[in-house]
Amino acid sequence: MKNEIQKYIDQFEEKYKLDDSCLHTLFKTYKDNVDIDWVIVKATTLNSLYTARVSKDDLHAIAAKIVDCKDFDEKLKTGFPGAFCLIANKSGEQKRNAHVFASKYCHFSNPEKYPLYDGRSRKSLAYVYKKEFPDKKFDPNSLFEYTYYRDHLDELLKQWGMDGEDRYKKIDEFLWMYADEVPKE
Repeated sequence: MKNEIQKYIDQFEEKYKLDDSCLHTLFKTYKDNVDIDWVIVKATTLNSLYTARVSKDDLHAIAAKIVDCKDFDEKLKTGFPGAFCLIANKSGEQKRNAHVFASKYCHFSNPEKYPLYDGRSRKSLAYVYKKEFPDKKFDPNSLFEYTYYRDHLDELLKQWGMDGEDRYKKIDEFLWMYADEVPKE
Protein backbone atom coordinates (compact mmCIF):
# COMPACT_ATOMS: atom_id res chain seq x y z
CA MET A 1 0.00 0.00 0.00
CA LYS A 2 2.74 2.47 0.99
CA ASN A 3 4.26 2.19 -2.50
CA GLU A 4 0.99 3.25 -4.15
CA ILE A 5 0.54 6.49 -2.22
CA GLN A 6 2.42 8.79 -4.60
CA LYS A 7 0.37 7.63 -7.58
CA TYR A 8 -2.84 8.80 -5.91
CA ILE A 9 -1.27 12.02 -4.66
CA ASP A 10 -0.17 12.82 -8.21
CA GLN A 11 -3.69 12.17 -9.51
CA PHE A 12 -5.16 14.50 -6.91
CA GLU A 13 -2.68 17.27 -7.59
CA GLU A 14 -3.21 17.02 -11.32
CA LYS A 15 -6.94 17.52 -10.83
CA TYR A 16 -7.10 19.94 -7.86
CA LYS A 17 -3.75 21.72 -7.63
CA LEU A 18 -5.08 25.17 -8.54
CA ASP A 19 -8.00 25.00 -6.06
CA ASP A 20 -5.65 23.86 -3.32
CA SER A 21 -3.09 26.55 -4.11
CA CYS A 22 -5.73 29.30 -4.08
CA LEU A 23 -7.01 28.22 -0.68
CA HIS A 24 -3.53 27.98 0.85
CA THR A 25 -2.70 31.45 -0.47
CA LEU A 26 -5.98 32.94 0.80
CA PHE A 27 -5.61 31.45 4.28
CA LYS A 28 -1.93 32.46 4.54
CA THR A 29 -2.62 36.01 3.36
CA TYR A 30 -5.58 36.50 5.73
CA LYS A 31 -4.54 34.20 8.55
CA ASP A 32 -6.10 36.16 11.41
CA ASN A 33 -9.75 35.49 12.14
CA VAL A 34 -10.77 38.86 13.56
CA ASP A 35 -12.38 40.56 10.55
CA ILE A 36 -15.77 39.05 9.71
CA ASP A 37 -15.50 40.10 6.06
CA TRP A 38 -12.32 38.08 5.52
CA VAL A 39 -13.59 35.13 7.53
CA ILE A 40 -16.68 35.04 5.30
CA VAL A 41 -14.51 35.31 2.17
CA LYS A 42 -12.35 32.40 3.36
CA ALA A 43 -15.36 30.33 4.43
CA THR A 44 -17.29 30.95 1.22
CA THR A 45 -14.31 30.22 -1.02
CA LEU A 46 -13.52 27.05 0.92
CA ASN A 47 -17.14 25.92 0.86
CA SER A 48 -17.28 26.43 -2.90
CA LEU A 49 -13.95 24.91 -3.95
CA TYR A 50 -14.16 21.93 -1.59
CA THR A 51 -17.92 21.40 -1.93
CA ALA A 52 -18.55 21.29 1.81
CA ARG A 53 -22.30 21.93 1.33
CA VAL A 54 -22.74 24.44 4.12
CA SER A 55 -25.54 26.94 3.54
CA LYS A 56 -24.87 30.66 3.19
CA ASP A 57 -26.73 31.38 6.42
CA ASP A 58 -24.69 28.75 8.27
CA LEU A 59 -21.46 30.16 6.81
CA HIS A 60 -22.35 33.59 8.15
CA ALA A 61 -23.21 32.12 11.56
CA ILE A 62 -19.94 30.16 11.63
CA ALA A 63 -17.98 33.28 10.66
CA ALA A 64 -19.62 35.21 13.49
CA LYS A 65 -18.76 32.44 15.99
CA ILE A 66 -15.15 32.41 14.80
CA VAL A 67 -14.76 36.18 15.11
CA ASP A 68 -16.54 36.27 18.48
CA CYS A 69 -14.24 33.61 19.93
CA LYS A 70 -11.40 35.76 21.31
CA ASP A 71 -8.82 32.97 21.43
CA PHE A 72 -9.79 31.19 18.21
CA ASP A 73 -6.49 31.94 16.46
CA GLU A 74 -4.54 30.70 19.47
CA LYS A 75 -6.57 27.48 19.46
CA LEU A 76 -5.79 27.01 15.77
CA LYS A 77 -2.06 27.56 16.34
CA THR A 78 -1.89 24.88 19.01
CA GLY A 79 -4.10 22.36 17.21
CA PHE A 80 -6.64 22.44 20.02
CA PRO A 81 -9.73 20.39 19.05
CA GLY A 82 -11.94 23.13 20.48
CA ALA A 83 -11.34 25.18 17.33
CA PHE A 84 -12.79 22.34 15.28
CA CYS A 85 -15.70 21.90 17.72
CA LEU A 86 -16.62 25.58 17.64
CA ILE A 87 -17.16 25.40 13.88
CA ALA A 88 -18.65 21.89 13.76
CA ASN A 89 -21.37 22.49 16.33
CA LYS A 90 -24.44 21.36 14.32
CA SER A 91 -26.76 18.36 14.35
CA GLY A 92 -28.27 15.85 11.91
CA GLU A 93 -27.38 16.14 8.22
CA GLN A 94 -25.92 19.57 8.89
CA LYS A 95 -23.58 17.97 11.45
CA ARG A 96 -21.83 15.89 8.80
CA ASN A 97 -21.42 18.90 6.52
CA ALA A 98 -20.28 21.06 9.43
CA HIS A 99 -17.64 18.46 10.41
CA VAL A 100 -16.31 18.39 6.85
CA PHE A 101 -16.27 22.17 6.65
CA ALA A 102 -14.70 22.56 10.12
CA SER A 103 -11.86 20.19 9.32
CA LYS A 104 -11.15 22.03 6.09
CA TYR A 105 -11.26 25.49 7.69
CA CYS A 106 -8.96 24.36 10.49
CA HIS A 107 -6.66 22.56 8.05
CA PHE A 108 -6.19 25.54 5.78
CA SER A 109 -5.65 27.73 8.85
CA ASN A 110 -3.01 25.36 10.26
CA PRO A 111 -2.15 22.45 7.92
CA GLU A 112 0.38 20.97 10.35
CA LYS A 113 -2.16 20.45 13.14
CA TYR A 114 -5.47 19.62 11.45
CA PRO A 115 -6.09 16.84 8.93
CA LEU A 116 -8.85 17.18 6.36
CA TYR A 117 -11.89 15.03 7.03
CA ASP A 118 -14.73 13.91 4.78
CA GLY A 119 -16.64 10.78 3.89
CA ARG A 120 -14.22 9.66 1.18
CA SER A 121 -11.18 10.01 3.44
CA ARG A 122 -12.98 8.34 6.35
CA LYS A 123 -13.99 5.42 4.12
CA SER A 124 -10.44 4.97 2.85
CA LEU A 125 -8.89 5.32 6.29
CA ALA A 126 -11.18 2.61 7.68
CA TYR A 127 -10.22 0.23 4.89
CA VAL A 128 -6.49 0.99 4.88
CA TYR A 129 -6.19 1.00 8.67
CA LYS A 130 -7.71 -2.48 8.93
CA LYS A 131 -5.25 -3.74 6.30
CA GLU A 132 -2.23 -2.13 7.97
CA PHE A 133 -3.18 -3.04 11.55
CA PRO A 134 -5.29 -6.21 11.32
CA ASP A 135 -4.74 -7.16 14.98
CA LYS A 136 -5.53 -3.79 16.53
CA LYS A 137 -8.88 -2.92 18.08
CA PHE A 138 -10.55 -0.48 15.75
CA ASP A 139 -14.08 0.88 15.42
CA PRO A 140 -14.67 2.40 11.97
CA ASN A 141 -17.91 3.98 13.23
CA SER A 142 -15.87 6.05 15.68
CA LEU A 143 -14.12 7.74 12.76
CA PHE A 144 -17.05 10.16 12.78
CA GLU A 145 -15.35 11.66 15.87
CA TYR A 146 -12.65 14.01 14.63
CA THR A 147 -10.07 13.29 17.36
CA TYR A 148 -10.48 9.51 16.87
CA TYR A 149 -10.04 10.06 13.13
CA ARG A 150 -6.94 12.23 13.67
CA ASP A 151 -5.38 9.78 16.16
CA HIS A 152 -5.75 6.85 13.77
CA LEU A 153 -4.55 8.91 10.85
CA ASP A 154 -1.46 9.85 12.89
CA GLU A 155 -0.85 6.17 13.60
CA LEU A 156 -1.00 5.37 9.89
CA LEU A 157 1.31 8.28 9.06
CA LYS A 158 3.83 6.98 11.59
CA GLN A 159 3.56 3.44 10.20
CA TRP A 160 4.31 4.73 6.70
CA GLY A 161 7.06 7.10 7.81
CA MET A 162 5.19 10.14 6.52
CA ASP A 163 6.18 13.25 8.41
CA GLY A 164 6.78 16.88 7.69
CA GLU A 165 4.51 19.86 7.57
CA ASP A 166 2.55 18.63 4.55
CA ARG A 167 1.87 15.13 5.90
CA TYR A 168 -1.86 15.77 6.45
CA LYS A 169 -2.23 17.28 3.00
CA LYS A 170 -0.48 14.32 1.35
CA ILE A 171 -2.34 11.62 3.27
CA ASP A 172 -5.66 13.33 2.55
CA GLU A 173 -4.90 13.52 -1.16
CA PHE A 174 -4.08 9.81 -1.12
CA LEU A 175 -7.14 8.81 0.93
CA TRP A 176 -9.50 10.98 -1.08
CA MET A 177 -8.40 9.56 -4.43
CA TYR A 178 -8.09 6.01 -3.08
CA ALA A 179 -11.75 5.99 -1.99
CA ASP A 180 -12.78 4.83 -5.46
CA GLU A 181 -10.66 1.69 -4.96
CA VAL A 182 -12.18 0.70 -1.62
CA PRO A 183 -14.44 -2.32 -2.08
CA LYS A 184 -18.12 -1.83 -1.30
CA GLU A 185 -19.10 -3.44 1.98
